[in-house]
Amino acid sequence: MSAARTRRQALRFHEALQEGNGESRTVDCRHTKWDTRAKRWPFAVCASSQTDGMCLALPARWAKQSRSLSEKGTAP
Repeated sequence: MSAARTRRQALRFHEALQEGNGESRTVDCRHTKWDTRAKRWPFAVCASSQTDGMCLALPARWAKQSRSLSEKGTAP
């Protein structure tokens, strides 16, 4: 992955929630270290392989982050 994509992906975890995001799934990938995620999870659960673009292999901290973003009013 390019350095620019790595930086952009690291910011995804903190972006405002989108329609369809929740504690159990996200639209697109929210992993901050995409390369690490790719080693731990099979490609079949990755957002890039899903026809609907939903990530089914969420970061361990995602549930807490999702609640935090909702409380800050960044929900869709």
